[in-house]
Amino acid sequence: MTVPADQAGWLELLRTAPAAFNAAIEQVRPAGGSPPDSRAAVPDAGSVRPAGRAMLRGADLSGLDLSKAHLHYCDLTGANLTGCRVSGLALSRCRLQGALLDGIQLDEDYWAPALAQIQMLWRDPEEWNAFRRTGRPAVLESADFSGANLGRADLSGMTFTTSRFDRARLGGCKLDNTSFAGASLLGADCVGLRAAGIELDGAVLDNVRFDRAELRASRLSKAHAAGVSFSDATVLGGDWHALDAPGANFDGALLDQVLLFDGVLTGSSFRKSRLSHCSLMDAKLRGCIFHATHLEDCDLTDADTTGASFHAIHGYAPT
Repeated sequence: MTVPADQAGWLELLRTAPAAFNAAIEQVRPAGGSPPDSRAAVPDAGSVRPAGRAMLRGADLSGLDLSKAHLHYCDLTGANLTGCRVSGLALSRCRLQGALLDGIQLDEDYWAPALAQIQMLWRDPEEWNAFRRTGRPAVLESADFSGANLGRADLSGMTFTTSRFDRARLGGCKLDNTSFAGASLLGADCVGLRAAGIELDGAVLDNVRFDRAELRASRLSKAHAAGVSFSDATVLGGDWHALDAPGANFDGALLDQVLLFDGVLTGSSFRKSRLSHCSLMDAKLRGCIFHATHLEDCDLTDADTTGASFHAIHGYAPT
């Protein structure tokens, strides 16, 4: 199947040959839809990120029957879907910033609240907060908020499993007991975040900035977090076992009672940080930098510290 070269070609397939459209779009992005496995290498932008399906961005799709189209994970930013017939499940997994959904005909009414809430979050976080005072938030599994500035939105207690928040700004949001399990937050800005009970198990957190954040009882087990930064952050209690975070930055951070056993922290920096009652058993700490670091009652049993640098540290005597 030849993939269309431009938007006009994609629209022609949608209008005249939906089956051919579906066959072509599956060549643009692998089947499935989940973010990459947290223990595997992160695929390139053309495979799992929304940019890989941007062929309908800003398109006029009004009045079309899209009920059988494989629109999952398409970037529909600014697209006009007025009066369309469409799968609610597929649409809920698209990027919908500024999309026009007036008069759409959904295959199941179940999806109407979720779609309305997704649009509300894109439109105005303060409008969303007003809604939350009396309304009940939907489960927004696999939603796409990549690049969104969510301001001070109250997202506490919500479920965003396998959703996309790549490059999103979340530092001012309320995220207590919010689940991002298996979600993708590549390059997200979480600077200054204050959250208790946030769940990021299995998430993709490469290059996320948690600088100056305050996290309590957080969960990052089996997350993939290459280049993540927790500079000057405070982390009180957390299950981060098997965290895959090579090149992480913990400079100036306070970590108390954080489980980091079996983690991959190769090449990470802990300059002037304080780790108290943390488990680093079996962790891979090769090439890590521990300069002026306080390690108080931390368990480094069987940790691999090959090539690690220990200078002016306190509370630990490297062998």
